[in-house]
Amino acid sequence: MIDNVAHVQGRLSECAVAVTKCLAFGLPLAGSYGREYILDLLATMAGGYDDHVDSGPAGPVSVRDCVRAMAGVFDFCVEEMKRRGNATCVDIILMCGVHEEGLRKSAHEALREALTLDSCARIEELIESSLQDLYQEKH
Repeated sequence: MIDNVAHVQGRLSECAVAVTKCLAFGLPLAGSYGREYILDLLATMAGGYDDHVDSGPAGPVSVRDCVRAMAGVFDFCVEEMKRRGNATCVDIILMCGVHEEGLRKSAHEALREALTLDSCARIEELIESSLQDLYQEKH
């Protein structure tokens, strides 16, 4: 339900930042199923877009503001990626690095380190493309 309110057809609604803050707060407290769902939602929000001409009822929102709201779980996502090879965490790490200048170097280092880990072998291509995207994305 949350994903159909805060993120509709790729577009973030004005409640997205508040929802992102709540999800980020609850992430460390969630059980394994809840954690996967929260990570998926956060990655979806980080990948949303806010540059529609037709703003309609969704209201103004910024992907950058959503990513700032999830920057507090950056370290959690890095550890989850390293421990479990979680591809969703790669997406969150990438978007934090793209939208938060202060996290760009940390994102780069975490992704480079992940390439050396057996736990991340199955997501190696995603990590490599994320490293390329890290510096190609518009800020």
